[in-house]
Amino acid sequence: MAIGTFASLVNSKVVVPSTRNDYWAVNKHFLSDLLSTRLGQVYVDQAWYLGRYPDVAKAIETGSVADAAEHYRKYGFFEHRMPMRIEVQEDWYLSEYADVGIAVRERVFPSAQAHFDLVGYAEGRLPHANFALVEVTEGAAGERHEAKRPARTVASRTGLGSQATEAEVIAGAKSAAGDETRNGTWRRAP
Repeated sequence: MAIGTFASLVNSKVVVPSTRNDYWAVNKHFLSDLLSTRLGQVYVDQAWYLGRYPDVAKAIETGSVADAAEHYRKYGFFEHRMPMRIEVQEDWYLSEYADVGIAVRERVFPSAQAHFDLVGYAEGRLPHANFALVEVTEGAAGERHEAKRPARTVASRTGLGSQATEAEVIAGAKSAAGDETRNGTWRRAP
């Protein structure tokens, strides 16, 4: 979509300013197009994404999207899909989100990681302090650089490969319910 003046966006109802507050209503396709460049900077683990979301593999087969990265950029971000395996810092997450700590103690979720994987990401909870899917850094002359930032993997501590499906993540989390994390490593609870 071409962008003319702000007035042309308002006149065409692509942007609708509120008369009551500082918010604007924005056409979702326009917003998606604006975010597309930024979302293109997000690291998408193709193998993990396709393993976690088998429907995307079907979409690639039918030609609806070219690959996992395109799916994430066009649809997955807005559908609250994780672009890669994201490791939760258990101690931080549990202290930041007291309700999750209660749910883990009551065994509603076997771990903070399981909570994040199943519902926390979609709820907008952060896995650790200063988390970002894309970091923006400034160079020596003040120019801005986009840096892809893949999250740390938990495959080594859960025994799950990078292509684990959601069901495998749940099963792995349930089997680990008697385990605890300390400094990012699994150990059997005493």
